[in-house]
Order: sequence, then C-alpha cells, then structure tokens
Amino acid sequence: IVQVAPLKYRSVKFVVRTLHAALNYAVRNGDITSNPCDGVEIMEDEKQFEVKVYDADNLRKLLLALRDQQHPLYPAVLLSSLRGLRRGEALGLRWSDIDFEKGIAYIRNNYVVVDKKEYHKKVKTKESERTIAIEGFIAEELKAYKENIVNTRGRIPVFVCETELGKLPHPSHVSRGLKRFQEANNLPVCRYHDLRHTFAVLQLESGTDLDTLKRLLGHSKIGITSDLYLHENINLIKKASVKLDNILELPCDKNVTKSKNESAGNL
Repeated sequence: IVQVAPLKYRSVKFVVRTLHAALNYAVRNGDITSNPCDGVEIMEDEKQFEVKVYDADNLRKLLLALRDQQHPLYPAVLLSSLRGLRRGEALGLRWSDIDFEKGIAYIRNNYVVVDKKEYHKKVKTKESERTIAIEGFIAEELKAYKENIVNTRGRIPVFVCETELGKLPHPSHVSRGLKRFQEANNLPVCRYHDLRHTFAVLQLESGTDLDTLKRLLGHSKIGITSDLYLHENINLIKKASVKLDNILELPCDKNVTKSKNESAGNL
C-alpha cells in the first residue's frame, strides 16, 4: 500500500479549475448538460504554510558568505534570489543561454529528477519561457565564476550550475545544502523556493509594478502573482498608507495634541 500525502489547497484548486474548464467545454459541445464542478467547495489547509522571506540585509549576507567560501550553490542562489528563477530553471540554465554582450539570458529549460530519472524539459508554461536581464552585479559574478571554472577545469561546462564531476546536482540536494549552509553560518533558514519569494517581495517593496513582476517570475496569470505576494504584506500596506498621507500633506493639529496631553495629565 502506497500512502500519498494529501494535496495542498492551491494544488487542489488548480486541479478543480482545470477540470472545471474541461467540463465547460463538454457542456458547450452538448456532451453533458451541466458542469459537475459548479459549486464545488475546496477546504482550506488546516495548517497554513508560512513563507520565510529574507530581507535585503540577510540576503546580502547569504550571497557574500556563499561567494567568500566559493560554495557550489552560489550561482544557483544568485539566479533565484536576484532574478527570481525557479530551482529547476536555475539548474537548467546553460552558459549558451546567456548573452553577456546583450546583457540577457533566455530561460527555456527546466531540470527535474523524478524517481531517480533525470529530465531536461522545457519550462512549465509558455509564460515561463522568458528573457531576463543579466547586467551589473550578477553579470560580473557569473563572468568571474565562469572564468574560475575554465581556469580550474580547463573547459566550459554546459550548465551554469554543473558540479566538478560534470553533472548537475540533484534538486533535493540543492535544497538540503542551502539549509545546511544557512545553519552553519547563523543565517535564517528558508526553503530554496523562498529565495524566489524573496526576489518578488523585494521587487514589490522597491516599487516594481505587479504586471512587470508577473513577467519577471514567468507567471501565467497576474492573479497568481497577486495572491502570492500582495496578501497581508505589511511593508507594502504601510508604504501605501504613508504614500497617501504624504500626497495630502495634512499637518498635525498641535493644539489638539497639546490639549489631549494636558487632559491626560489631569486624570
């Protein structure tokens, strides 16, 4: 007997949405009279998953520690935290996908391992196939990393994240390796995928609009981006509120404040 872990709310929601669309097609074709998925209610997860996002200071510490220790995770973490790549996209990136002269990289491939079998597939959706900027700090770091590889191995590997043995690391080993590194260096522990969340949140907090962020992340719908990163983001809520206060430039009534203080003193 194989026990299968229950699906999370978002996974079930995706399945129901896909099935609902398929059955709507059947209704339009006259194959069925009504859609059985109409009115289906999906139970929320009993335990809500909490994303752990790095702030700018901790992300800086993580990147510099990886670089200073010449850790093999450095290029993958760079790509996910500074450009929002999924783990499989970072591992699937080839040096031939990067055009340093134009300052861009083409995100086309996804590297996954299923039942110990390696798969080099195209990225998960049409929107996931995108072009990202490779300029400034990340460009210089990748160039230096590539030059060091050539000097030590005498050749340019196919993949950016390829190990010294000429293979890509197992995706789960990448995630576990990040956790071990964080613990060893007294850094907050987060999942590897949370680096992508970190990229998104820092982008929003720096003023990037939602539609641009959707394109940077390769989301198929803007609702996905909104649901993931706008919900209860206290920093964005504060910034939005203060922005209106600054636009109105309403002065504080010092007399009212003084009167309140005096009244408090008489109690």
